[in-house]
Amino acid sequence: MSASGADLDDASISRAEPESSDELERVTENIWTAMGDVLRCLKPESESAPFAVTLKLLQSLVGGARAVVSSHQPGGGDTSVNSVATGTTATSVSGTGSTASAPATLSVTAPTPTTMHACYILSSMLSSPAPHALDMSALKSNANDWWAASGRENFVKGGGAGNAEGMDESGESLTTKAIYQLVAQRIVRPKHVGGGRILSFA
Repeated sequence: MSASGADLDDASISRAEPESSDELERVTENIWTAMGDVLRCLKPESESAPFAVTLKLLQSLVGGARAVVSSHQPGGGDTSVNSVATGTTATSVSGTGSTASAPATLSVTAPTPTTMHACYILSSMLSSPAPHALDMSALKSNANDWWAASGRENFVKGGGAGNAEGMDESGESLTTKAIYQLVAQRIVRPKHVGGGRILSFA
């Protein structure tokens, strides 16, 4: 899988900047817990991944990397549209009382315009200097410019439906929705600082 010609193999991803830290790895775990199904559009076999790999996946989704599943498929969008077998197993009990192992599965969910903006927010925050907090007004403005200039096109290029819900909304509106989503998932939290607000990791 590639995005803009960049190979997504782990060796090249591991050279991504900025360097990892305990805080970034903690945040990365939270991201996979809440949004792993979306990240698996590019890395379907993964239950989780280190910070550097995760940042590259987020940046690739924002850049229009082709997803394993797309919202063109029946059930695409905010619902799980595919399951991928992993190397782990789940134990079930048969009618005779004996146990049998079956492959466990991981859900894969097609990106939506809102989750694309969530990826934009997270990649921007993870790429920023410690403490990885951004001014919310500037973030919304930058996201609005990105969505108008290339975000919509990247969404479709990555497999999104051209008539997907939110396609006609502004980047600022979708960023607001994405922030609410990320706050509800306990990945980020807004803070009042002076006369403005910043977005930091929870």
